[in-house]
Amino acid sequence: MTDLLADSLHQAAYIDKAVAQFNLTNARDSNIPLDPGYYRQTENEDLPENWEVYRSAIGTLLYLAVHSRPDIATATSILARKVNKPDRNDWNEVKRVLRYLKATRDYKLHLTYDPQKQLEMYVDADWASDPQGRKSCTGYCIQLFGGTISWASKKQTSVALSSTEAEFIALGEAVKELIWINGLLDEFGIKFDSPAMVYEDNQGCIKLLMKENVGQRSKHIDTRYFFVRDEYKKKLFEVKYCETGKMIADILTKPLANNLLKRFCEGLGLKGSGT
Repeated sequence: MTDLLADSLHQAAYIDKAVAQFNLTNARDSNIPLDPGYYRQTENEDLPENWEVYRSAIGTLLYLAVHSRPDIATATSILARKVNKPDRNDWNEVKRVLRYLKATRDYKLHLTYDPQKQLEMYVDADWASDPQGRKSCTGYCIQLFGGTISWASKKQTSVALSSTEAEFIALGEAVKELIWINGLLDEFGIKFDSPAMVYEDNQGCIKLLMKENVGQRSKHIDTRYFFVRDEYKKKLFEVKYCETGKMIADILTKPLANNLLKRFCEGLGLKGSGT
């Protein structure tokens, strides 16, 4: 948590330096980090600039996305997939992320203390979202006493055959992180009187978790299934349905419109100095 706070305190200067480095100081602000229609854009001409400029910008964004700005994690993850051959559209979107950061340079993660919440995790997946290969995107965030302490946005390594499977794959990745967080908290002497609460917005995924056996349609994910089921039976976590409109992890699976982006930023505890 110390690292999160330290990065938040110094990120405004870091953002200003990055914006100046890529000549965007006088550029128009953006209220979103990535165009929600990004995947529908047609391929454009290759970048005339050296690709190293694009890679440098992605490296700059990755530092913020990993340490203190989960609101740009999805945009950074998606754009980082094009480092080998970015086109003009990709570069424009990278600049959009920087323009968004310029507009929200005072955003910081607020680590609160609500003893009623203890350890909670939100898990989501965007099924077959990547048009190149149709792999899904995993997103999850972990909150301790109401404050966000861990998050991830990443493309899944295998193709999911249904939204339920995509959600279950995401749950498997999130549970591995939850195990690590639990171990870390145990070393700090922090223990809870109840299992972590996992919020999931896919009823099929919840029902699959509750089943005693893997069905014919789901047998290809049996290894992941038994891993998650084993941790569930050990009472590492409980699972509860969360309606999509309140699923904070949605911000970590796909680019969102401004109204949803603001709602989930607030859910993450990511606020500007005036809010």
